[in-house]
Amino acid sequence: MTWKHFKHVLPAAASLIAIAIAPMPAQALSNTAQVPVLYYHSHQAGEAGAPCSYANTAAIALEQDLRTIHAAGFTVVPLYWIAEWARGLRDGSTLPAKVVAISFDDGVDYDWFDWAHPYCGPLKSFRRILQEFKASTPGLPWYSPHAASFVIASPVARREMSYATGLPMSDGWWAEAQSSGLIEIYNHSADHDNSHITGSFWDGDLQTWIPVMGAPGMDNFYRMTTDAQAYTEVVSAAAFIRGRTGAWPDLFAYPNGRGAPGSYIHTWMLGNANRHGTLAAFCGDDAYVSRNSPQYCMPRFGHPSAWPNIWSLQTILLGSGQ
Repeated sequence: MTWKHFKHVLPAAASLIAIAIAPMPAQALSNTAQVPVLYYHSHQAGEAGAPCSYANTAAIALEQDLRTIHAAGFTVVPLYWIAEWARGLRDGSTLPAKVVAISFDDGVDYDWFDWAHPYCGPLKSFRRILQEFKASTPGLPWYSPHAASFVIASPVARREMSYATGLPMSDGWWAEAQSSGLIEIYNHSADHDNSHITGSFWDGDLQTWIPVMGAPGMDNFYRMTTDAQAYTEVVSAAAFIRGRTGAWPDLFAYPNGRGAPGSYIHTWMLGNANRHGTLAAFCGDDAYVSRNSPQYCMPRFGHPSAWPNIWSLQTILLGSGQ
């Protein structure tokens, strides 16, 4: 059981528990607000001939962004709380007046471990960046900063992706992250339908062929057509992640953001909530989350496409109207 679920443990004492876990802000988020949800990829970094910079290196951007967000008076809150708020399950009175949520996609080990980049040199992990920001910023609430890491479940898919790209994609750090209070592990599908998976491979853990939708992978969830494919990509993936972390990953991020209303996967999510146990799912769209956002296609802003510099991040924050 994780901290985010405490309020569901003792219904008879719900009000006391809500008080215990509430952020206790001086002001409250309006229930008509718009909230920016940001996402990053920890493996994104400069290349030969392209100096490592804010615009092309996620670790550099995240470190500066946390300071920019704080200076603008925003608080980084758990993504799960924003999903609850958007669905009307959490009142704005339990949140600060100005909030942002942060997420990471793909679950590359650099979410958790520092690394040496061939062109950038030593780069901090997302974990270290969050830790150092918290340690160097007095007055932050206990829950901030916090991030959601959306990971790819299938060990076979991760093996093939690592072989093709050289990126480490292990699952040995997931349980530690889940209990860290900094990063929580969520579902980014079984295999991402990743285009680096060019053949068909049996995954004994998930009991499925990878890629689930047939080889080669195409990075395209819009080619999904069957209940079996959707179940494997969402439910079987979630079950595997729970086996590693001890918690059901009840947020889902569509690979490449492809889960728009009208697609097979979005329709399936709507009709099978009792099977997949997912509170909310996230698309791309470069837009704000509000209480009008589709439950299974809440928008996010992606770095660097949505904000290649500090000034464009400030525009996103200002544009939220908080």
